[in-house]
Amino acid sequence: MGNILDLGVFKKQTLPIRMPDGKLVHIKKPTQAMTIELLEVVEVMKDCDEGSMENYVDALYKSASGVLNHNTEGIEFDDQYIKDEISLPMLTAIYKGYCDFMNEVQDQKN
Repeated sequence: MGNILDLGVFKKQTLPIRMPDGKLVHIKKPTQAMTIELLEVVEVMKDCDEGSMENYVDALYKSASGVLNHNTEGIEFDDQYIKDEISLPMLTAIYKGYCDFMNEVQDQKN
């Protein structure tokens, strides 16, 4: 019985995000529920017609809230903070960056 599979190593991987106020937060890897929520953004985007992006933006805010609040520091970002301080390009960057992080972590497992 020589080798031990240490699953704790996987928990240590985080995605650092510097917030608009300069604060650095470290986002943990997604749970299964978060992964499903992130995939829902894609579905909402597919359902949006060209004139209505409101549902897509709402889905981005919801996903950003889940991502930002999944940090190792235990900092809570309430909906008002996110709506007041995080612009649409920032939301998109958070979503894309976290999806890239999620894919990178998944690739390491295979």
